[in-house]
Amino acid sequence: MIICKILGPVTAAVKHDDYQGRAVFAVQEYNGGILHGHSFLALDCIGAGAGDIVMVNKEGGSSRIACGHSEACVHSTITALVDTIRSKE
Repeated sequence: MIICKILGPVTAAVKHDDYQGRAVFAVQEYNGGILHGHSFLALDCIGAGAGDIVMVNKEGGSSRIACGHSEACVHSTITALVDTIRSKE
């Protein structure tokens, strides 16, 4: 899992059945208040929204389990809303 910031929703008039009734967001890895790397898409499993800091599962098998469908066409899922990040320095 990785920590990401939700950049915003991705809308599609036509989408795969596995995505029906679920939000898809553009997310980007987030570390120490700084965005890193390229943005990617993640299927929301928890009701998150734009600007939220979230935990993202970025692996197909685990993402399919997280969204509750073992055959789903899913690579990345939003699985938790982050309240606090504590680090030892």
